[in-house]
Amino acid sequence: ALSDLPSPLPHASHSMLAAIRRGLSRTDLRRGDLLFVSVPEATSSELSNAIQANGIVTIDWLEKCGVSVRPAQKNDSAFHVAMVLADGLDRAKYVVEAARGFGVRVVTLEDYFLMYWSPGARFFHGFVRQASACQKRHAAAFALRRVGAPYADDFAEPSEPHPSYYCSSLVDYAYREALNEELVFTKKPFPLLFQPVGFWTDYYRELGTRLPQGFGSNPTLLLHSHRVRYSEVPLEGMPVDVSFVGADASTRLGRAC
Repeated sequence: ALSDLPSPLPHASHSMLAAIRRGLSRTDLRRGDLLFVSVPEATSSELSNAIQANGIVTIDWLEKCGVSVRPAQKNDSAFHVAMVLADGLDRAKYVVEAARGFGVRVVTLEDYFLMYWSPGARFFHGFVRQASACQKRHAAAFALRRVGAPYADDFAEPSEPHPSYYCSSLVDYAYREALNEELVFTKKPFPLLFQPVGFWTDYYRELGTRLPQGFGSNPTLLLHSHRVRYSEVPLEGMPVDVSFVGADASTRLGRAC
């Protein structure tokens, strides 16, 4: 049950929690909304960098498909996305995410920000258009039912009877189910893109396979989808040096993609 989840990370500083709570108070988060994470190259892992590099070519693909991306937003890419959950009083309190090394799990909103925070990190709030509150509740329920499912390290589409998910596929398939639509965030299937090719070739070689050819999604695809309106979550006042929190956060929750 959501009420049984742990409280936020115990070693977070008062100033960090205060900055996060101020940002959340100025952001109208609702059940079924999306929370994206973008981190600077210098502070993120090689995999996170590659996922965000894919985001740049994804924006090019979207524009070729007729999606209008404002010039000021063309550098906005993300390496992770999660879905907002609410408690019994309909207050946004948690997120459900597919996290590398953990699978599908639920964490508190404050833990989510602490876990993925690093100097220069940006968080985007995504509102899914053309979806009713009831349909968003259905999407959230779908994602909750997948808690415990493994992470899809190969970024393959989920398949029964034992589906696995990566971060954006969990959100994508939750909304496909809720809206009863074959495609929600794009108007045609999105071909998996792999940039830089060298990194992804080595990545899949370690999995014992070759670069796949198929369809899927990524966080930047959802961020710039015609079905998503997004804005940045204001986090003024976050301290620059958060190394004292990072070790605890990595141990308890992990910096998974």
